Amino acid sequence: MDNPLPILKRAGLFCFAIFLAGCEKPQLVSEKNEEREPELETVAPKTPDSPYVKIREGVIGQTFATLTLGAQVFSTVEVLDITDEEIVIRHAGGEELVPWSDVPNEVRERWGYDPAAGVADYKPPKEDKSLLSKLIPKKEEEELPDPSVAPATKRNEREIAQQVAVLRQRMDAQLTGIRTMESDLAQQSRTLYALRSQLQTIRTQQSNQRTNGVRVERIGGETSVVNRSQQAQELEKQIRAAEPLVAQLTNALNSARQEYQKLQGEVDALLRE
Repeated sequence: MDNPLPILKRAGLFCFAIFLAGCEKPQLVSEKNEEREPELETVAPKTPDSPYVKIREGVIGQTFATLTLGAQVFSTVEVLDITDEEIVIRHAGGEELVPWSDVPNEVRERWGYDPAAGVADYKPPKEDKSLLSKLIPKKEEEELPDPSVAPATKRNEREIAQQVAVLRQRMDAQLTGIRTMESDLAQQSRTLYALRSQLQTIRTQQSNQRTNGVRVERIGGETSVVNRSQQAQELEKQIRAAEPLVAQLTNALNSARQEYQKLQGEVDALLRE
């Protein structure tokens, strides 16, 4: 019978080789995992050694009396933080987040704007009505028309137009009365003037005669006696009746003219409103 020892040695070596082969397999897997880790680091954030980060660190903490970013002007500004997406500032009105899209190009270069990050992270800005309200000066905002007041304003305009129309009707009637009184006054004044002229003529004739007696006049070949004193008395009577009428018409005309001027003033005041 052959010696079994060499056979056992060969069997042992074969088993040991299989064991070693099984131990190498986990090592290969671990090596493959180690090779994949650097690939994940390619999308990792920038390290603090990035030049943009160093520039931003130099800007953070700076203060400005005034600062223009986009369409806004801020006063008493302090830069609190700068990221790839926006700039955080504190100003007289509070804190503000300013996107890089609102920052001028010359400021971007000095404050560490990263073009690659800006393109990748850019999002269209949302419409901010509060920013629009800040752009409108306070005085102009107060002067904007209030829609709720418009109907009342139209009603007031209609009321004013109606009042003006009524006043102008009264003015037309007043003016007609003034024209009538002016005509009557002119006629009465002429009558009074004629009476006074006749009276003055008679008195002049009486003073030219030697006596205040009678004067003989011939009318149609007949002789009649005319008493100048009686004529003068009759004229004086007519004059005394005409003078108060002229004075009354004068006063009434003056009052009518004053009333007309008053109405005109009221119309002018309404039109100025």
